[in-house]
Amino acid sequence: MLKKLLRYSLITLTLVATNALAESPMENNIKKLLDTKNCSGCFLEGANLSGLNLDGVNLNYANLTNANITNSTLIGANLSNADLSRSALTGSNLTDANLNGANLFLTQAGMTNLSGALLNGASLAYSTFSDAILVSVSASDAVLRGVSFDRSILSNAKFNNSNLEQTSFRDVYAENLSASYANFTEANFNNAVLKNAVCNDAIFTKSGMESTELINGNFRNAKMNSVTLSKAEITNSNFSSADLSAGNLFKAIGEKTIFERASLLSANMQMVTFKAANFASAKLNNANMINSNLEGSNFSGASLEKANLRKSNLEQALFTNAKLSDAILSNTNLDNSNFKDASLNSAKLAKASAKQANFEDAVLTFVDAEGINLETALLSNVNLTDAYLKNAKLIGIIATNGVFNRATFTSSDFTNANLTGSSFVSGKGESSKFNQANLSGSNFTNAQLSSAKFTAARLMNASFTRAKLDKVNLDGVRGTQAIFVSSTMDGASIKDARLIEASFKRSSLKKVTLSNSQLWGANLEGADLSNSNLFESNISNAVLNEATLCNTTMPDNRLEFSGCR
Repeated sequence: MLKKLLRYSLITLTLVATNALAESPMENNIKKLLDTKNCSGCFLEGANLSGLNLDGVNLNYANLTNANITNSTLIGANLSNADLSRSALTGSNLTDANLNGANLFLTQAGMTNLSGALLNGASLAYSTFSDAILVSVSASDAVLRGVSFDRSILSNAKFNNSNLEQTSFRDVYAENLSASYANFTEANFNNAVLKNAVCNDAIFTKSGMESTELINGNFRNAKMNSVTLSKAEITNSNFSSADLSAGNLFKAIGEKTIFERASLLSANMQMVTFKAANFASAKLNNANMINSNLEGSNFSGASLEKANLRKSNLEQALFTNAKLSDAILSNTNLDNSNFKDASLNSAKLAKASAKQANFEDAVLTFVDAEGINLETALLSNVNLTDAYLKNAKLIGIIATNGVFNRATFTSSDFTNANLTGSSFVSGKGESSKFNQANLSGSNFTNAQLSSAKFTAARLMNASFTRAKLDKVNLDGVRGTQAIFVSSTMDGASIKDARLIEASFKRSSLKKVTLSNSQLWGANLEGADLSNSNLFESNISNAVLNEATLCNTTMPDNRLEFSGCR
């Protein structure tokens, strides 16, 4: 009996010892990996592979969930389709590793080196790759939602067609980034460097790019509505046909940037510096561009309705065929800018400077341009109907065939202007100046021009029918067949004038000084010349039928009282 008991005990102890010496499947897989560098499909969940040299290993389809692979080297390793979710790769070197199709959900991979690694089709959602090196990494068609790449190097990285929603790229260096058709919705690129980035057709809705460097970038057709680009540098970047509606570009900088056909509806572009930018055919309605420098920019065909450009610099800017109805351009520098064929209905141009600007064939009806400076500007065929031009400087303008009907140009200065064929019907121009202006063929019918000055102006075939011209100064004017029919000219000064065959029919010329003027063939029928002075004037062949001559000084200095009643 004792002998059998001893034999049983010996067998039991042998079995226990054998089990104690047996290796677990995990340990067998680790041993296999280290011995053969091939553990395809192996179960390594929670394995500790920290600090190991795993260069060139094959771990495709392996289960490395929750594995610790920190500070290891996996140069050229094959981890394609492996499950690395919740694993730790911090400080490891995965240069040229193949992670195509791998699952890196919630992986901790800060300070890793993934240069040249392949992550195409991989899932990296909510992982951390901050302070990592990802030079020339390829992660196209990948899921990178919520990933942190903060302070990482991503030069030449590829994210084409990948999902990077809510991903953080703060302070990254990503020169030559390629991310066409990628989704960066609500991503954070603040203070990042993205020089030469190719992101055409990508989505950046509500992304943050504050103080980001986007020089020479390609963002054609990108969807960037509500993006933040404040203080960003976008010189030479291409945003053609991009949607930047409601975007924030406050204090952004970008010389020769392209926004052709882009949408910037309601965008905040206050205090931007976009010299020589291209906004051709862009949509900028309701955009805020106050205090911006847009010198030499191209807005041809653009829509800027209700845009606010107050106090901005638009010198030498191009606005041909642009739509600027209700736009605010007050106190703006528009010198040498081109608005040919532009529409500026009801725009605000008060105190703007538009010297030598081109408004040829432009429509500016109902504009508020009080105090505007349009010296030597081109306004041929311009339409300024119902415009408000009080105190405007229009010295030397060329406005042939311009329309100023019902416009207010009180105290404005048209000195030396060429207004041939222009129309000022029912305009309000009290105390305005037209000295040395060419008004041949112009029409001032029903205009209010009291105290206006027309010294040495040319009035050939000009019409002032029923105009209010009391106390005007027409000294030295020249022009045959000018028409002043039924006008009120009481107290006017018309000295040294040459108004051959002019018509003053039924006009009121009380207390008018007409001395030393050439009025040969003038029609003064029914005119009231009471208390007027015609001393040394030539009224040969003039028509004086039914004219009122009461206390009137005739050319020979004789007082005429025949018309007194």
